[in-house]
Amino acid sequence: MIIEIASQGGFGGIAASALHKRIDVDQQVGPLRQELCEAFGPAELARLARTPCNNCADRVTYSITIIQGSDAPQNFILREDQLPPDTLDLLDRF
Repeated sequence: MIIEIASQGGFGGIAASALHKRIDVDQQVGPLRQELCEAFGPAELARLARTPCNNCADRVTYSITIIQGSDAPQNFILREDQLPPDTLDLLDRF
């Protein structure tokens, strides 16, 4: 599984908040691989995307694309407040 993550926005659209990451989950070691699969599995991202935004103003928005084998890529748009703190911390590790 490949995870591609891009972000934009934040306070005044500050460019410092923009990121572009590509994570090859299969290249990660056991526990980290499992953690990535749980946090960024398509079912989990779809569930998170359905959560309402409590305070959407000036939030970073993440575009997360999941690529699995020959399946069509799946894209999810999530705001910063829709991602659990543990998932945001996981993003910071890459």
